[in-house]
Amino acid sequence: MFLMLMCLGCSRGASRAERANVLLISIDSLRADHLGCYGYERDTSPTIDRLAAEGVRYTGAVSSTSWTLPAHASMFTGLPPSAHGCNTAAGLHTGHRTLAETLREQGYDTAGFWSGPHLHPAFRLDQGFDTYVNCASHDFERPRSKRAALAHDDVTGPKILAEVELWLEGYERNEERPFFLFVHMWDVHYHYLPPSPYDTLFDPEYTGPIDGRRPGPEGLIPRDLEHLIALYDGEIAWTDRHVQGILDALERHAVLDETLILLTSDHGEEFYEHGRFGHRKTLYEESIAVPLILRYPGRIPAGSQVEGVVSVTDIPATILDFLGLEPIPDTGGRSLLPLLDDSDQPREMLAISELFRQRTHWLSVRSEGWKILVNHDTGSVDGWWNLQADPDVTHNLAKGPLSPDVERTVKEARRKLLLLAEQHQRQPEEERSLPDELEETLRELGYVGEDE
Repeated sequence: MFLMLMCLGCSRGASRAERANVLLISIDSLRADHLGCYGYERDTSPTIDRLAAEGVRYTGAVSSTSWTLPAHASMFTGLPPSAHGCNTAAGLHTGHRTLAETLREQGYDTAGFWSGPHLHPAFRLDQGFDTYVNCASHDFERPRSKRAALAHDDVTGPKILAEVELWLEGYERNEERPFFLFVHMWDVHYHYLPPSPYDTLFDPEYTGPIDGRRPGPEGLIPRDLEHLIALYDGEIAWTDRHVQGILDALERHAVLDETLILLTSDHGEEFYEHGRFGHRKTLYEESIAVPLILRYPGRIPAGSQVEGVVSVTDIPATILDFLGLEPIPDTGGRSLLPLLDDSDQPREMLAISELFRQRTHWLSVRSEGWKILVNHDTGSVDGWWNLQADPDVTHNLAKGPLSPDVERTVKEARRKLLLLAEQHQRQPEEERSLPDELEETLRELGYVGEDE
């Protein structure tokens, strides 16, 4: 079911939005259910909560995968991972059209601000950006002796804010062109080392050994896990403060209400709900359920929410539809704006997430009420859950006979992915390998191989 507050037909807002600026914020590793606007009890996200209150919140958004690189490639192209093929060993193919390329061709100034290793230009996610700024405290290609405290210990929020503010100062001298800003915020990603006072904000009484660094696979005692999650929440609050700083900068430059803001995440984070920590391990909800919030006064109805499953692959089509532009062809993504008016929208939709792990191609197929875990290589169903009766995904119905609806859904999902992969099969081109220093850094950080 979709809930709606009508305002889409506002003619003044619609005409003003035709050349609106666009700000796409991706907060790495951010679980939707750790935000106040998604029902979390801790005050982790006052700024993000206000964005949701001033716009629309999609309650059932999922990522295309459970790790950074292919998720952002999906945000930029609208394609699922099996179609865009962007992974650790291969960057985005130059033949895949991106949102930034499309907007630049329409006269937009395009700028990206990134802060994690998988947004490095070596992966070609910089396609279409006039400006592409590294906001990490290092270049990911330092000598071995200086790699010990690289990405996982980095604090990037202040640098991101400073670089965005600097770019906006230059933009004022070129006001006849709208802008597209992409901002990748890294600090929520492990290790969880929020600066003071955010390190004690949610668990000030803790005196145990956990310091927020990545724990081992064996799990933690409940009290230590509780503190680890408190540090994760502290990172969210710290990052939320810098989201506010970006919004303040837009307001100072008198462009806040002329900018479509879309806030999301590339994936979530597991805290041993199904025996794992981190991400790039599974496709359970804690790994793929992400926030998706849009704000634009006068066009996006304030305080609205859309229930039902949607995907980060829908982001390019949604932004282009808002601007009155044609979508990128043959992506499989769709605009989410019509869901604000539910009169003619289908109630049952699917969102597919993918993970290539241990030489197996896994799928999570999500509808509003069901989750299905599929081995795409064989077509076998390894998991089937009724999310209305079992939201924590603990009672696997796949141990019994599959219903005809489940079998039909699996066939539809596999057929869709195979069709898209065939349509977007890579054309021969010279392979570009990663710089040796970057590849070795990623390997040392655990990004090259089976686990991120």
